[in-house]
Amino acid sequence: MDMQYQVIRFFQSSRSLLCAMLLLVIAARPVAADTPTGEKRAFGTTGKIAGTVLDLSGGDPLIGATITLDGTRFGAKTDINGDYVILNVPPGVYTVTASYIGYKSQSVKGIKVSVDLTSRVDFKLASQDVKAEEVVVTAERPLIIKDVTATRAAVSSDEIKTLPIQNPSQVLELQAGVVGGTFRGGRRGETAYIVDGFAVNDVFDGNQGRGANNLGVESQAIQELELLTGGYNAEYGQAMSAIVNIVTKDGGADYEGNLQTFFGGYLTPRTDLFQNVNNVRTVGSRDIQGSFSGPLQILGGSKDQLTFFINARYFEDEGRFYGRQIFNPGDILPASTFTNNQILGFLGRFNSLADLERFVADYTRRTPGNFGFVNYPVDPTDPPRSDADIATKGIRLYRTVSQANDDFRQFATGSGQFVPMNPYRKFAGSGKLTYRPSGAFKVNGQFLISDEQFRNFDFEWQFIPDAVVTNYRRSYTGIVNATHTLSDRTFYNLGVSVLFNSDRNFLYDDPLDKRYLNWGVNNLTPGGVFRPGQADFGQEFNVSGAQTGQFTRSTTTVNLKGDLTSQVNTENMIKAGFDVKLHRLFLESASLFLDESSQQTFVQRLRRAELGEAGYEFYDRRPIEFAAYVQDKFEVNRFIVNFGLRLDVFYPDGTVPRDPTDPSPYDPLRPDNLPKDAQGNVVPNIRENLPIYVRNGQELLARNYDRASLKWQLSPRLGVAFTVAETSVLRFFFGQVFQIPNFEFLYRNPFYRRDPAASVSGPFGNADLRPQRTIKGELGLQQQFGEDISIDVALYFNDMRDLNGSAFLREYFDRGAYTQFVNTDYAISRGITIRVDKRFSQLFNFGVDYTFQVVQGNTSDPAAAASALAANAPLPAVLVPLDWGQTHTVNLTGNFDIDGWLLSAIGRYGSGFPFTPDLNAPFPILVRGSRGEIVTNSLVRPATFTLDIRAQKTFKVDGKNLSVYVQIYNLLDAQNQNGNYPFGLLTPDLILLNTRSQSSVNSAAQFQTRPQIFAPPRQVLVGASFSL
Repeated sequence: MDMQYQVIRFFQSSRSLLCAMLLLVIAARPVAADTPTGEKRAFGTTGKIAGTVLDLSGGDPLIGATITLDGTRFGAKTDINGDYVILNVPPGVYTVTASYIGYKSQSVKGIKVSVDLTSRVDFKLASQDVKAEEVVVTAERPLIIKDVTATRAAVSSDEIKTLPIQNPSQVLELQAGVVGGTFRGGRRGETAYIVDGFAVNDVFDGNQGRGANNLGVESQAIQELELLTGGYNAEYGQAMSAIVNIVTKDGGADYEGNLQTFFGGYLTPRTDLFQNVNNVRTVGSRDIQGSFSGPLQILGGSKDQLTFFINARYFEDEGRFYGRQIFNPGDILPASTFTNNQILGFLGRFNSLADLERFVADYTRRTPGNFGFVNYPVDPTDPPRSDADIATKGIRLYRTVSQANDDFRQFATGSGQFVPMNPYRKFAGSGKLTYRPSGAFKVNGQFLISDEQFRNFDFEWQFIPDAVVTNYRRSYTGIVNATHTLSDRTFYNLGVSVLFNSDRNFLYDDPLDKRYLNWGVNNLTPGGVFRPGQADFGQEFNVSGAQTGQFTRSTTTVNLKGDLTSQVNTENMIKAGFDVKLHRLFLESASLFLDESSQQTFVQRLRRAELGEAGYEFYDRRPIEFAAYVQDKFEVNRFIVNFGLRLDVFYPDGTVPRDPTDPSPYDPLRPDNLPKDAQGNVVPNIRENLPIYVRNGQELLARNYDRASLKWQLSPRLGVAFTVAETSVLRFFFGQVFQIPNFEFLYRNPFYRRDPAASVSGPFGNADLRPQRTIKGELGLQQQFGEDISIDVALYFNDMRDLNGSAFLREYFDRGAYTQFVNTDYAISRGITIRVDKRFSQLFNFGVDYTFQVVQGNTSDPAAAASALAANAPLPAVLVPLDWGQTHTVNLTGNFDIDGWLLSAIGRYGSGFPFTPDLNAPFPILVRGSRGEIVTNSLVRPATFTLDIRAQKTFKVDGKNLSVYVQIYNLLDAQNQNGNYPFGLLTPDLILLNTRSQSSVNSAAQFQTRPQIFAPPRQVLVGASFSL
């Protein structure tokens, strides 16, 4: 679908909205509009102040008047037309003063500067002959921003402090078009997160680089958070959905500090769903954080020549999911895992052959249905013949029972205590130095660190919680940036950053730890009796074993960038820049196997999978990104036009097989690729010959594989704003954006090791994936009503093509097939957002936004097609709703502030998310396609609603602020359902509830209780904050 057709469709679908916008414009009083100036600044981290200085009596321009920002080094002189501009101003609130010889000075307080925008301040100065004192005016924040050409939301540090949130990422969820971490219908991983001009995304999976619950910077360190969803200028790349731009605080000329702490937990009557969350003996959440800033006068000079800012936070949370430590990993192991002799060696009960023989002779007394010896694959007529056959040390297989009663709990050695199953702990900190040797030069250097440790809730391990792996994440970021102002109208930036992310998960640090047991019992009869090979409808919690395997990966990114910005004349401001990213991705993942060398012994060992084996994945890749751009902001009369062009180039540093039917170098299929001995005979592919196959694989990689090709694209961007009246601005954006797929899809299983037990293997990575692309379009209106209320309406579409998918099946040379990631997916999102804001007056302010959107595509998950092909299931033949396609979303925020008392609230409403029921689900109505299949995402979950509040009182203590507060999430304890029960049901399956007796390990009711499909219950936090 070409761009011209997209434009036609966009305006055809916009007729109704255009009519509504015109009505809003007519309702506003038309007056002459000022023309704002300026646009993007230093890596998108600063704004601009501009205006005109005139003589009060005659209206003539004052040439050479001085404009200063009080308490800073920023300033400018007016030109021949009385115009001035101050570039490169950090976001914040300033007092602007104008002075001129023979005239009274005038100051305007409360001028707010935001990232990428212009704050206009005009002056009319009175002559000194006029008997008047210096004029001081307090400005009000403008409700209409005239130089915005696409939807933008910005939240300042002061606004963040008043909201009932814990992490700055929660601010994003309050913006129109944002649903569950997706932006205007795009997939996760399509958003660029930028801190002080440098991207902090982990290119492996597109995350922010520091976990899913924050943005890499803590709230106390943020000066301003900006979200761009409708479109963005050419300086921004590698993001198809949105840009999240964070500017951190600098130190100032005065010392400032803040210390904050809170603690609390869950409070809900729904203890049948969330067990143990109301335990008052434990504090579920604990947090302490602080910041301190000020001057460092070690170099002499002024107080603001060298300043610092430091911030640190420690946060710990037990989570809302608890398990009960009934079993330990070694309590029970299924006998079917081993051969007869191996079983006898692992029983652990027998100290001599005589003990074993007495047990074998006694087996006939056991009744059917008990845990009798006959239920295990041991031949009682052929027991071991010597004590040497019995191992006295090693891993226990299972515990024998003399008087079984159909209950595995008699094997249990656990304490029975409740154990958190999704605990989370984080330490994060940052430090920043700012050096200003002169008014024309500024250098920033900062370091950010984050250390996280957590477990993910695994439902089936609730009775053996200590068997679940722990995840460890670490991130370090260093940034150095220099800004040099060449003149009042021109400056440039040069900067470099280094980002390191590591992600590890394992249960025990030693991969050969004997406690690694992977054979959990889950094959019981409906009565709870163990019979090897007989499954029990998946209705049983694990009672033994442990999660095995070890995973390690890391990403290192060195980012060098620079730009030059110049206001070349009154109409044009041009910015050009470059961006180079050097990545290194390391990954190693190894499964644990039973060591073949110990198969015939009684003390068996585990071993890690090695290079060349299935179950082992390794790569070390060094891809490179390069981008260059140029953009112009053209201003004439009431029009503002942003036009830019961006070039992206990508070198993937990967290989692709020349023969797709024989892709694996370490498991070749064609006779010509198999290793041979000196006599020309094929070497068998067994473990003893693994080194031979590895050497052969290295030769095949050099001989039969090509380098993945270089990728590049030009992306035009166009944004227009038209000031209809002082209180009305129309805007339009249209452009192409480009994004390389997350690198995990380029390099996954790069050696194409197939699964011998599966008819379809994969999906495998593809280093030759093309970049994904999106055409973005938006038509918007800003309208002011009265003195305090504004409305913003935007109609948008995103046409997403060449998305990463897996609907591609390749045949192997000999048998079977595999899937691979290719650019087969596509999607389109269309919607409207409406936002109403009332600025603070009459003791309160509020904001409310509504989003209606339709999000459709061929599949929600890049790997979904591979799963369907493996199961021989049909793929969707038409566009279907995507998993995150919430049709209606409403967000409400409000503050009431009087005499040190603050009450703030956040309300959220969302229509239900679509889902796909199981083919055999007992729904009365199932939507089926022409082939009899269940239509993907044909049903919708119930709507959700939450209300969060914060009540705060602030006291003055020796001139300092001390605040105490209570913060409650989900005040009404609403039971919001975000997932489904087995078979895609919205409620537990009554049939399965009646298939299990209460005497087994767990009841069917316990197994059908799924807390993970519901949003968190009510949580109450109590805290205090002290500001220096």
